Amino acid sequence: CDISSSDYLGGIAGINKGTIENIYVSGIVEGLKVVGGIAGENNGAIENSYVCGIIEGNRNGGIAGENNSIIKNCYNTANISGRRMLFRLCDGCGHSCQ
Repeated sequence: CDISSSDYLGGIAGINKGTIENIYVSGIVEGLKVVGGIAGENNGAIENSYVCGIIEGNRNGGIAGENNSIIKNCYNTANISGRRMLFRLCDGCGHSCQ
């Protein structure tokens, strides 16, 4: 599945405020701002999940474009490209990226 948007964008959620767990995302996730394989911005929990494919945007992360909470037991093999320094799991890891 290929997804595109202009603001907060993720393969499952633009902004996560709950719990996302046990999911697999494959495809192209492309946006202009904050982009993540699962969530553009994570304010909840992302656990036991996997991302592969391509992630493109301005501020990107394999699991979350911006993380303000918990990412646990996640795996990313997506190709990540964009304008800002990129991280394999998340960009702007404010709390826990494990």
